[in-house]
Amino acid sequence: MLFDVLVDATMRRQGVPPDRRELAGVFIGLGPGYAPGRNCHVAIETQWGEFMGRVLRDHAPAERSGGPRPLAGIARERFAVAPCSGVWRSAAALGQAVQAGEEIGKLAGVAMRAPISGHLRGLTRDGVEVTAGQRLLEVDPRSEPQIFGLGERPAAIAIGVAEALGFRAGDGQ
Repeated sequence: MLFDVLVDATMRRQGVPPDRRELAGVFIGLGPGYAPGRNCHVAIETQWGEFMGRVLRDHAPAERSGGPRPLAGIARERFAVAPCSGVWRSAAALGQAVQAGEEIGKLAGVAMRAPISGHLRGLTRDGVEVTAGQRLLEVDPRSEPQIFGLGERPAAIAIGVAEALGFRAGDGQ
């Protein structure tokens, strides 16, 4: 074993993630595709709902369903997706105000534009090789966007990982 703990937080949208239990004493898989005893020791539920963040030791997380949770009534339309593979180039920054149609970066020489007006909530790092279909950026349309810090879903998932490792949320241990 190379590690005491390994967490796969890639949150794949497709395919079955590989079994990496041989690499760590505890291998935690986040979300769909993981099943304790098959390709991880422990899984964490990542789907929105009452079980989000729950530690799963005897069954798999819920299968992927639906799409992104709407913000101010806007769901998929707030994302810009790579139309092809290539190196992403952008000088934009998280939290930056953008207007619909504004150039945010280039992929394989093609300008990628903000799909809606708002603030950049998600942004692929400059210089990263991306594949077709990968999300490049997300715009938060709300008047008071939640850009920094942990949102509700990442916080619930992080608490689930801590609990899987024997820590109790909020007790500092």
